[in-house]
Amino acid sequence: MRNLIVGLAFVGILAVPCEGRAQIIGGVFGAYAQDAFDGTPGVGAQLGLDIPILPVDVYGSGTWFLPSCDGCEMKGWSLGVTLRPFPFPVVRPYVVGGLASRDLEGPAAGSVINASGAFAGVGVDVALAGFRLFAEGRYEFLDGPLEQAVVRAGLLFF
Repeated sequence: MRNLIVGLAFVGILAVPCEGRAQIIGGVFGAYAQDAFDGTPGVGAQLGLDIPILPVDVYGSGTWFLPSCDGCEMKGWSLGVTLRPFPFPVVRPYVVGGLASRDLEGPAAGSVINASGAFAGVGVDVALAGFRLFAEGRYEFLDGPLEQAVVRAGLLFF
């Protein structure tokens, strides 16, 4: 009889409806790429989807870098997934991975380097009421000379 009561209580807990809506998150960040220019700062924006029943976020981001050479411009895009393996409520470590692309335009006409590949890294975010602060380090395994380590930190709203 006791096992039946425990079993019914367990089924009842699992049957309780939980909120299953995904949440849109977006924000801004600063970035620093350790690259061929001995380091390049940048700024960017990110938009994503927080999936509530899984510890996962899916996002896309764009970054505009400011290389130190005259007339150079570097832009980057990435599609990524963050996975939070530990269910901590406020300070939450995560692993991140995805695809990245970089375009470097030099000062000479037509000098463009396009590189794309995968990235992987680790980070931590601090979830507060209505927003998150985050910092992450990742390595971008890009084709060509733009393979680089990138550090990002910013603010996400939801």
